[in-house]
Amino acid sequence: MIWYLNLFAAGFAALIAQTLLIREMVNVFSGNVFSLGFIFASWLFWVACGSYLSGRFSSRITQNANLYLTGQILVLLLLPLTIVLIRSLRLLLHIPQGQLIGFAPLLGSALLITAPLAFLVGWQFSLACRILPSVSIVYRADVLGSLVSGMVLGFWLAYSQNSFFIIFTVISLSLVLLFLLWQVAAEKKHSWLFNAITIGLVLSLGILFSGQTNLLEQSTQRLNWTRTLLRDTAISRYGYYAVTGEGDLRNFYTNGLLSYSNPDLPGNQLLANLAMLETPQPRRVLVLGGGFNSLLKEVLKYPASEVYYIELDKVLVELAKNHITAEDRQALYDFRVVALNTDGRMFLRDNSVGKFDAIIVNAGSPLTPEVNRFYTKEFFQTVQQKLTRAGVVILGIDSNENYLSQELRNYNGCLYWTLKSVFAKVIAIPGETMYLLASPSDSYLTDTAPVLRERLRERDVDAQYFDAAIPYRLTAEKLGFTLAALEDYPAGKLNRDFAPISYYHNIILWGKQFQSRWPKMLWAAMQWTWWQWLLAFPALIMSWWLIIRKKPFIILPAQVFMAGFAGMAVELILILSCQILVGYVYHLLGIMIASFMFGLVWGSRIGTRSGSPPGFLFPLVLKIMAGFGLFILVLPVVLALLGKFSWTPAIIVFILGLTFLDGVWVGMVFPLCCLVKRRPGLFYAMDLLGACLGTIIVNLMLIPLLGVFGACYGLGAIVLANAIIGFCSCSKFQGC
Repeated sequence: MIWYLNLFAAGFAALIAQTLLIREMVNVFSGNVFSLGFIFASWLFWVACGSYLSGRFSSRITQNANLYLTGQILVLLLLPLTIVLIRSLRLLLHIPQGQLIGFAPLLGSALLITAPLAFLVGWQFSLACRILPSVSIVYRADVLGSLVSGMVLGFWLAYSQNSFFIIFTVISLSLVLLFLLWQVAAEKKHSWLFNAITIGLVLSLGILFSGQTNLLEQSTQRLNWTRTLLRDTAISRYGYYAVTGEGDLRNFYTNGLLSYSNPDLPGNQLLANLAMLETPQPRRVLVLGGGFNSLLKEVLKYPASEVYYIELDKVLVELAKNHITAEDRQALYDFRVVALNTDGRMFLRDNSVGKFDAIIVNAGSPLTPEVNRFYTKEFFQTVQQKLTRAGVVILGIDSNENYLSQELRNYNGCLYWTLKSVFAKVIAIPGETMYLLASPSDSYLTDTAPVLRERLRERDVDAQYFDAAIPYRLTAEKLGFTLAALEDYPAGKLNRDFAPISYYHNIILWGKQFQSRWPKMLWAAMQWTWWQWLLAFPALIMSWWLIIRKKPFIILPAQVFMAGFAGMAVELILILSCQILVGYVYHLLGIMIASFMFGLVWGSRIGTRSGSPPGFLFPLVLKIMAGFGLFILVLPVVLALLGKFSWTPAIIVFILGLTFLDGVWVGMVFPLCCLVKRRPGLFYAMDLLGACLGTIIVNLMLIPLLGVFGACYGLGAIVLANAIIGFCSCSKFQGC
């Protein structure tokens, strides 16, 4: 019993470690969407290496229980040290906060930082499989620990506690169980093991009960901000916030990404006045994000009767109140302002407060799936329904007024044409921040500077910067150059909810800054036509069939590899879909992983209790893989139906259910393959290597090139074809 409790604790600690590492590194890498894929892939790669090498070499070691105890102590020791290392990463790389980290440092850091901890996690699992008689029970205990840790993270710890409180709570509980294991299972009662466990437990409990976790959290967070003055931090269910700056300037970061600066009079005066001057009577205004950052103050200079200000997280607004100017703070309390803490997209879709004369989208650049939701065709269609006849929507995107590279043209053109596919008239205001304005009517929208200045004087609004800057921005030469660049974009490639091409254009821009070749290759592949993809797929399947014919002994490990590949790919697709449909998944990540793990447990139980004779086990594995392929092919239909739901809790429940089913399919394969051939170390390594490759392929290729639905169709077809090839080659395998 003590063994299984320790295996449970090991699974619990492993998922805590994985989740915290992902969150911390995403913060350091400024929320880059591909960083999530690299971190996942690096973690899985090293766990696979540890599992494989443990399976190869642990048989030569006689005192396996003592080795397991030593390994688990090292895992617990590495947990806080790895967090400190991640937070020191920018300091070590000499990269200041606010500057993006390049492709090579990102990949190298992810591989090196995750290596020690992930390798030990894989080593421990395979070692436990060798010590205990039942592989399926070891697998189930490990997965159950991961399941419970995901639920704890999702429902409690991620809401209210810092990373070091979580870490030292896990260390304390794990060391108590390790002490009991040392008492009953160690071959030789080495005193140094007892001393290590005792000292570690005393230190861990001392840090917890003395309240030193807060001090550790604050001091290590400052390592990430060594080249700037860190003023304040806050954590909530939606993310980690930091405020930096010297003098009167304050910069607001969300999950490591610069969101706003205060004061920012030039940018907000342009944004607010363009919105208010491009509609005849702006009585009802909607501001989506960043209202505390001088934007509300500028909007309230006009005689608007109602200004709805939507900010997702109340914690961010309360944090901002302590660091913004007095005028901006006063604007938040104006009697005309209706401030709501909810998702802006859900508010627009579900609200019954009527139509708006102006909608200001101030959600930031679409660098992540969550923000990209405010720049898709589906969102713009909702906005159109909520605007009055002469109403206007405005959004600002990164650009350049003098030179637009091909990558920047693609990014700007994508959003311009997406707007143009919905609205009657769209205009672009050139600049380092390009403002796109759209209206259901073409009667009032203008890009003529004298007209805008005349409207400003008629409404008697004090906006000196806007009055001086707008003639410079709206010269005929700049407007003509910008329009020609935007028109150059292929009109059919629009930014959609389930084909989020916009933030991949952003990633291509990011890659160009660091002279990376991969983004160029991605853009070239994005130009493929449907028939080129149809030709590539049979070539891939034929190559796989030839490999199986020549080396039939890899059929069984290949099924575990494919299950891991498809399982992780589907999990990432579902996480992305949840971001698209619901918004922020920061607080749901642990629950989604727990749901997947719960599916693994049930899949393992179903697989080990199949009751099939030994000769029918391998064909059963192939049937399961075929069913998995069909499940993936049906996913796009289910996700499309979920997109029509208006009740967010129902969407989350359905996504969690799909994640659970994904885990069930994957969970059935591993124990069945171990029954066919007892090679748990090899199979676990193949499972994780498949998951590693699935993470990379989905993040870097399938979704950028095919969108979510296309990725599902391609992935399902590959899994189904693999099962068919297995059936055709079954006679060559001894398990059939």
